[in-house]
Amino acid sequence: MAWRNTSERYGIVAKSFHWILFLLIAGLIGFGLYMTSQTFTPEIFTLYKWHKTIGVLVLALVVARVVWRFVSPPPPLPANTPPLERWAAHLTHLLIYVAIIVIPVSGWLMSSAAPFPNLILGNIQLPALIGQDEAASKFFSAVHYWAGRALMALLVLHVGAALLHHFIRRDQILVRMLPGSFSRKA
Repeated sequence: MAWRNTSERYGIVAKSFHWILFLLIAGLIGFGLYMTSQTFTPEIFTLYKWHKTIGVLVLALVVARVVWRFVSPPPPLPANTPPLERWAAHLTHLLIYVAIIVIPVSGWLMSSAAPFPNLILGNIQLPALIGQDEAASKFFSAVHYWAGRALMALLVLHVGAALLHHFIRRDQILVRMLPGSFSRKA
């Protein structure tokens, strides 16, 4: 399998970024929904540290993935893709990237403005991006919440489109991002 993307398939680097980010983000969504439904205890505080740690990792990986997209552009959509669908696909991908960056940055800003230590795993203190400010913490909490909800909706749309291409249109859109060297005739 090629490291770089080709005109027909994604390479191993792009696939690795895609699937690792998917697993980490799915875990973060689960952590986030669980943590916020619980009473704050020392055990829940530990989950917050894990959530922040993975969030910082996701931020680093998504920045690396964006750089990789410039180094190795994705394969083009099939030539027969209608213009509106092409536009929707590009917009959805752009919004997913924006959300994946906005969510950890807003979480970091929210935690920086909060009146408690901004710790990640191993009790490592993250640098404060802003000073303590209750109003700012609440604002960034709302941004974090709504960007998270938007990301969940975008991911449902993204997965739905991939499944539509695979099962209804029977083209290679999904197959070209699957791990390994799967292929099937369109």
